[in-house]
Amino acid sequence: MRSTCLIAALCALAGQQVSPGAEPNLAASSDSKAASPAASPSASRNTSVAFTPYIWLTSINGTMGVRGVTTDVDASFLDILDKSDSIIGLMGALDVEVDRFVMQINGAFTKAEVSDQRGRAINGPSGGSGTVAAQINAVAKNLWVEGFAGYRFLDTRHASDTPTRFTLDGFAGVRVTDMELDFGVTTSTNATLPTGEVLQSGVQRGISEDQTWVEPFVGLRGAIELHENWVFSLRADVGGFGVDDSDFSWQAVAALGYRWRRENWMYSVFAGYRALGQDYSSSTFTWDAVAHGPMLGMQFAYRF
Repeated sequence: MRSTCLIAALCALAGQQVSPGAEPNLAASSDSKAASPAASPSASRNTSVAFTPYIWLTSINGTMGVRGVTTDVDASFLDILDKSDSIIGLMGALDVEVDRFVMQINGAFTKAEVSDQRGRAINGPSGGSGTVAAQINAVAKNLWVEGFAGYRFLDTRHASDTPTRFTLDGFAGVRVTDMELDFGVTTSTNATLPTGEVLQSGVQRGISEDQTWVEPFVGLRGAIELHENWVFSLRADVGGFGVDDSDFSWQAVAALGYRWRRENWMYSVFAGYRALGQDYSSSTFTWDAVAHGPMLGMQFAYRF
């Protein structure tokens, strides 16, 4: 996969959600007494930086295809765990907040293998001879890197001195997806793919394709303090809009975090669930699937 190892390493250093995107900076809700309406402009300005590493245990549901060969996948995390030597999604996010302005850069890499999948192979140029049944072993390597900037248009801490704080951010950004699909294909009859490649009956043939695309997205992110130490957060975004062959994408994340503070540092542990759906297709590549699963991680935040 092009530059996957290098980009994944940079993402791990830079940091995603509880982010994926997706969780709001847990430190942002950390000090309900830090700023009051009576505070001066300089005293009320808050700046924080947070790094959030976590793991994502992914399941995959949907359709994937390479050069005329497609398969419908319905693989739970346990299914993938049973058949793959690498199934964990590694993720990291870097959040920066300056007063009401919010920014995030995040990255995620996952690898999953599914075996003995039923599939279809287009036979002949443009599929003029129909399709033939195929048995497919598939490996999907996915790298997502995204960044967004936004504004916190609702913050109850700024409006009152209540102990419970609720924040709501609006944001816009772009997501870069670099994906590699490797298929081992076996058909029961001879077939010729639209690319001219010949599949011989009973003989497994390797077919692979690597695609990179960019999709814009817009979304909302909110957090509510359930207690002095507990925060519940949500994120949702939609994107694609037909840009760069990405018909549509959506993402939803929910997380519950527990935090504690030492001087200017805020530490958090969290658990949650993330789902990312994408509908992308080109002449030789199809990814119309949802990657989803539980996530666990920590956040290290510093407030200036």
